[in-house]
This record gives sequence, C-alpha cells and structure tokens, in this order.
Amino acid sequence: MRKVLYVFSVLSDQDVDWLTSNGHPRKLIVGEVLVHEGRALDSLYVVLDGHLAITMAAHSGGPVARSITGEVIGEISFVDSRPPIASVVAETPCTVLGISQALVAERLRKDESFGARFYRAMALTLAHRLRKTMIMANSPPGPGDHGADELDDNILDNLHLAGGRFERMAKRLLHR
Repeated sequence: MRKVLYVFSVLSDQDVDWLTSNGHPRKLIVGEVLVHEGRALDSLYVVLDGHLAITMAAHSGGPVARSITGEVIGEISFVDSRPPIASVVAETPCTVLGISQALVAERLRKDESFGARFYRAMALTLAHRLRKTMIMANSPPGPGDHGADELDDNILDNLHLAGGRFERMAKRLLHR
C-alpha cells in the first residue's frame, strides 16, 4: 500500500473525490488480464483490493513484479502515450478502480492545480520505482543510500491524510 501514499499524499481530498466519482470499479477473477502488453490502454487503474502479477513476454511470461492494494497501474502509458511494456494479471480476486485516460486528460487541461498535483504524484511514483529497480540491480546498497522504501519528508507529513483518502475511496467503492 506504500505507493498509494505517494499519490494520495499529493492529491487533495477533492481530487480523490473526483477520481472516485469518475472512475468505475471492476472486479477481476484469478487469471483475468487487466492490461495486455503492447495493446493501447484507455484507463488508469488504482488497485483497491487484491494482488496482480506483472508479466512480460521477454521474460517467458512469468511474473517480473507484483502490484498490490493501493498501487496505480497504467501511469507509464498515460505519461508517455505508448502501449504498456508488460501485462497485468490478477493473482487473487481483485477490485480495481478504472479511470478513463480521456477524462483525466480533460481534467488536466481544465484544472492546472490538479495537473500540478497529479503529475507530481506520478513523478514520485515513477521515481520510487526507478530507485527501487536501480538498488535491486546494483545490490548491495552503497553508502548514503537510504533505501528504496524510505518515504520523502513531504509524504511523511501527509501520511495520515493519504491513508485516510485511500481508505475512504476503497470503502465507498468496495461496499457499493
């Protein structure tokens, strides 16, 4: 759930309410593919509950990573407008919130403040992922390395807000 802290610590309550109101919950069964490698993606997803495997054909289709409750899926394709480089498959029964990329793009055009918060949240998420990948690829960690899982001070300041925002979203959508 740590990655949701990056996103929900930067977004406002109104931003999270907008995502919740404009998104559509989707239940996945074990083995169901949410994202297909190489196919255009039309939504961003927030994992509300469950575990998903990230697979790549170049790696024999086996899991190369996992996404769990609170993570965002599809943000790379949203940012660079290219098809996903991996597939995402439900490992357990899952519920995700799908938010149309077109709706998000429209909101970004109309609301510059939302845009600033949204892109900062995406940058933090992607920076965390890159840092973690680099640490894993270059183990053991070097001097001064604070670890991939250490949270930024700004996120720590808003930790209680981020967790509460996600919990409200999940509660509202999972108990419809």
